[in-house]
This record gives sequence, structure tokens and C-alpha cells, in this order.
Amino acid sequence: MQPGGADGPSLVGQPSPMMMSPPMNPPKTNANVALGFSIGGLVLTFLAGGLGIVLSIVGLVFAYKERKVVQSMPGHSDRQKITASLWLGWAGIILPLIAFIGMVVALMLVANSHAMGT
Repeated sequence: MQPGGADGPSLVGQPSPMMMSPPMNPPKTNANVALGFSIGGLVLTFLAGGLGIVLSIVGLVFAYKERKVVQSMPGHSDRQKITASLWLGWAGIILPLIAFIGMVVALMLVANSHAMGT
């Protein structure tokens, strides 16, 4: 049984499936921008007493926007950056909120102990 014989169509001169479509390049993302804002937000959370929340929110906006692009392309190279941006962005928002709630509770306890002692 040879290609082009009486048994079937000739495959000579036909493009192979690999030659039919060019290799796909993954779309560019702003994963580095999202990661930078998320890291900056987390650092400012510790240095500036919660002002990093703004940068963390901007980082989360970029990360969620780019996550849609990354999820549409399995094996995209920026998947880890987007995941890290999401984790760091949320940490930059949640940690100052926990600290604020802790300070309010501590102040209430101090005020309550002074009111009882008077």
C-alpha cells in the first residue's frame, strides 16, 4: 500500500497539519504592572500605616483584568505572576483592616478599663 496508489488519495505535496497554522504566541499581559502595584501596596501597608491599600486595589484591578487573558490560554507564561499579584493585593488590603480592627478593639478595652476603674 503506497500513497497515491489505487487504494487511496495521494498525500504527496499536501501540507502537513503542522504546516497549516503558524505557532500561536500568547498575548501580552500587564502581569508585571499588576505584580509591581501589589508588591508596592503590601510594602506601603507596613511602612505607611495602611496607605498601601490604594496601590493594592490598583494591583488587584490589573490582576483580575489580566487573569481573564491568562485563563483563556492554557500554559500562559504569566499565570504565576497573576496568581502572586492576586495574593499580594488581597494581603495588602486585609492586613491593614485586621490591624485597624485590632486597634479599635484595644482602644475599646482600654476605655472600658478606665471607665470601670473610675
